[in-house]
Amino acid sequence: MAEYLRDQGQDVLLILDSVPRWWAARRQMGLSGTGLENLLARSGAWPHGTITTILTTDWLPENALSSLTEGHICLSKKVAHSGRYPAIDISQSVSRRFCELADRQHQHSAAFLRSLLICHQENEVLIENGAYKQGFNSRVDLAIARHSEFRSFLMQNVFERADFDDTVQRLVRLARSSE
Repeated sequence: MAEYLRDQGQDVLLILDSVPRWWAARRQMGLSGTGLENLLARSGAWPHGTITTILTTDWLPENALSSLTEGHICLSKKVAHSGRYPAIDISQSVSRRFCELADRQHQHSAAFLRSLLICHQENEVLIENGAYKQGFNSRVDLAIARHSEFRSFLMQNVFERADFDDTVQRLVRLARSSE
């Protein structure tokens, strides 16, 4: 159906939920292989339309699926329980095309934000328990000082609209003010 609509000049969003169930159904029907490679090869831009495929799974990204995709967004219960939505785990999410699609300033700012978030995450137990003493590591100090501001940047209310260009500019300003 997605190919039919694509061939009619439509831009199609195909969401496959859930990949493990899909693979299990194919096995039960006696179909060889996963078939996923073929499905993904048929996605993308074509002369008369496009198919964008989103696959959902409860697996960690370090599986065979990640080698077939352009990237992955990992949702986290821990992030959700902290009250930050969308509950995307920045440290586990990857885009292979980001360097092709974003300008250098955007790339630099995103890498800076990501590195400080991961630094805070790696030292979270020490910070939360009061075992970390300010001045011991300047990178951790910066991660602590900017954590609430970064967390606020990553949060979005359900009905809040976020314009892409405005969001990138906010990210760039946030990174510049930390350097």
